[in-house]
This record gives sequence, C-alpha cells and structure tokens, in this order.
Amino acid sequence: MASLDFGFLSHEFPNDADAIAKLHLFFSHTLSDPEAKTRAFGIPRIYEITHPCSQPVLVRILTRLVDMGIVKELFRVTHAEAGLVKEFARFEEIPPTLYDTVRGEEIAVDPKQIRLFYQING
Repeated sequence: MASLDFGFLSHEFPNDADAIAKLHLFFSHTLSDPEAKTRAFGIPRIYEITHPCSQPVLVRILTRLVDMGIVKELFRVTHAEAGLVKEFARFEEIPPTLYDTVRGEEIAVDPKQIRLFYQING
C-alpha cells in the first residue's frame, strides 16, 4: 500500500485532494501497524479521519478503491444483545434470518442491523 499512488483520485476528486491524502496515510499506517485491531472501518470513522466535502463523495472515492481491489465492502449484521452476528461480502448474500449463537436462536435480520464497512486489502 505504501507505494500505491492515490494521485489519480485527486484528479477525479480535485476538491478532496487533502481528504484523499489523509485516506492514503490512514490506510498505509493501518496496514503497517502489526498492533492494528482491525482493517475494516465504517463510513463515519473514515469520514472523521479524512474530512472530505461530503459523505456521498467519500462513498464515491471508496467505490473507486473497491473497483481497483484496494478495499472491499463488508456487510456486518449486528444485534443489540449479541453484537456482531455475521459478516457478508455482498449485500445480496444476507438472508432474512440468521442464527444468533449468543442467544441460541434464529433472529430476523432488520435492515437497521446491517452496517457497511470497508476492509483494507493487504
């Protein structure tokens, strides 16, 4: 990742060149840190770090990085009592019910329980 050039993104999103530089630095540090607890981050966290002009623009930037294979989308189904129930690579893979191992029962998946994360490849 450290040698990857994000300059092309600055040409596509010139008003967010600073945010793209921060995103590159954040990804590089995350990949190089052996103590990093996760390599998957939600849009609010990435937005907080990078400060782009808007969340929709950030999603467009992240979508370009997904298309290039630099990050991948990760859909997490969570439950208020159980926490993380399961992760899916594609939204379409999420079934209407899931088995909650903490509660020991099937639970209905509510769209409000689905969170989109971006996982850094590498």
